[in-house]
Amino acid sequence: MRERGFGHVVQVVVGKDAPSRRESFAVSKLDLCLERLRAPEFAEHVWTDRLTVPQVADRIAASAGLALAANTDGALRGCLRRAWTGARHIRFD
Repeated sequence: MRERGFGHVVQVVVGKDAPSRRESFAVSKLDLCLERLRAPEFAEHVWTDRLTVPQVADRIAASAGLALAANTDGALRGCLRRAWTGARHIRFD
């Protein structure tokens, strides 16, 4: 949670242990989510710390028995797609 962009800025400006109002919902649900991840349907965990997004997608697809289509986006189109997706997820509440 602390590595999210906004939370990181708050930590730098206000202090390392400063609570972020924007992150409060996610933090309040963390224990519940971690508890539910122990259920059998989540038995296989993918550690993503050292994997790229395509590697994570490949691992998940392989685990689910799915074949992914090749990525045909160029560098610019991929950058624009990620920026657009990020912009669509901005909440103004």
